[in-house]
Amino acid sequence: MTTNVLLPASAEPKWSVRRLGILAMLGAPMLFVEVVVFVTSDHPNRNSPLVGITGLLYLAGWICSLVALRRLGVLGPSVAARTVYWIQIGLIATAAMLSTQELLYGSAEKLPLPVLDLAWPLSHTFMLVTGGFAIASDVWKGWRRVAPFLPGLKIPLLLTLMALGAGNGQGLAGSIQATWASFAFLLLGYAVFTSSDRPR
Repeated sequence: MTTNVLLPASAEPKWSVRRLGILAMLGAPMLFVEVVVFVTSDHPNRNSPLVGITGLLYLAGWICSLVALRRLGVLGPSVAARTVYWIQIGLIATAAMLSTQELLYGSAEKLPLPVLDLAWPLSHTFMLVTGGFAIASDVWKGWRRVAPFLPGLKIPLLLTLMALGAGNGQGLAGSIQATWASFAFLLLGYAVFTSSDRPR
């Protein structure tokens, strides 16, 4: 007979899944914060250190979600799943370089490195692949199963809105897709937070 021994809260690992979920939920709304700040501001130009700060916090929360997904085995045990995980981490790390540049220089144009700028849409879109592995593994059930997939719809949503005439990435379409991403990652963080920490 096997018995599950649950550790008291004081003995919980520093980077427990539950705490990773909290950090993920704290980082998730940062793009929405940008939308609120710039929509209500007299200065619609989004080149500022604020974008760098919010971007880094957002990406940090995202990575916390991914680390938790791996610890929970949500992406599955295959080599392909591990490869997808590290590609996703690599894309986010590249996007973080752009946010660091925005933080330091107040603009993404100070050092024109197109590959860094491209990492933002690519890292979001690649969540369709990462989320697809989460769905296929069937480790999470119900609404949690699709939670890792939803952030990947950010760029397809943006392109659809632009095709419908809702402006561009800096207009209404951009605000809607940023808000979508924030709430999709908030849902993912909540899925992590409410998951069991016990080994499977």
